[in-house]
Order: sequence, then C-alpha cells, then structure tokens
Amino acid sequence: MGFPRFKKKGHDRDRVTFTTGAIRIESDRRHVTLPRIGTVRTHESTRRLERLLAKGKARVLAVTVSRKGTRVVAAFRVLVARPQQPGAVNPDSVVGVDVGVRALATVGTPDGTRPGTRPEPARPGRGAEGDTAPGTGALPPHLRVTRLP
Repeated sequence: MGFPRFKKKGHDRDRVTFTTGAIRIESDRRHVTLPRIGTVRTHESTRRLERLLAKGKARVLAVTVSRKGTRVVAAFRVLVARPQQPGAVNPDSVVGVDVGVRALATVGTPDGTRPGTRPEPARPGRGAEGDTAPGTGALPPHLRVTRLP
C-alpha cells in the first residue's frame, strides 16, 4: 500500500462504514436505522432489499455513509443467497470436450456419438477459402509480392 498520501481539503470523500450495530431497514421502506446516527430517510425505496431480508435470503454486511457535495449517500453491502441452479437431467452422464482447429469445440460421449459441435467463429476479412480477399482466392493488389528475375 505504501505511505499515506495527504490530500487537500475537499479532495477526499468524507465517509464512515458501519459493520456492527443496529443496521435496520424500517417496515415503511423509506427509513434506515444506523448506529450512532439514528433513523434516516432514504431517497429511494428499499422495497427489494427489505423483502429479501424478510425472506431470509439476504444479510446486510455493512453500510457506508459518504458525502458527495451537499448530499449524503448510504451504500449497503449485502450478502444475497443465489437461487439453486437446476441439476443435470442425467447426473451419471459423462462427456468429453475437445478444443480443435477446424471446430472450436467438439463434445463427445463415451459411446462415440457427438451430440454437438460448435463451429469456429467467423473472422472478419476472411473468405470461404480463408484468403484475405473474400471469394477470389488471391491477395489484394497492395498485398501481392512480386519476384524479381
């Protein structure tokens, strides 16, 4: 990190972070209770956050109160439980993925079938033959190399 760099007055954002204490969102969804400050009205509705907290799907880790100009901003750091992803249809299935030259990825099963092959993405400026000039099979005039006798 290094030594502290001192900044002029007004160049460092005034802020304070609360990690412990009574951090609550009131039931009216417009007020927040912070330790040492008390109840503060919010500009935006905290409906979504309050619903996640009520269902037990989220937990408030910290609140940072900072000043931007003449306004005071409260930023919530929240731990949200993500929904469980659906499992595989056949959990005993085994597949192998081969990254190749002609195809970007080839998927194969143990019995030798290939359920899917993903083609190589098209590169800009490449024709069907892979030459620089699409469809001609030759280089453009400014890229041709001529041999001297």
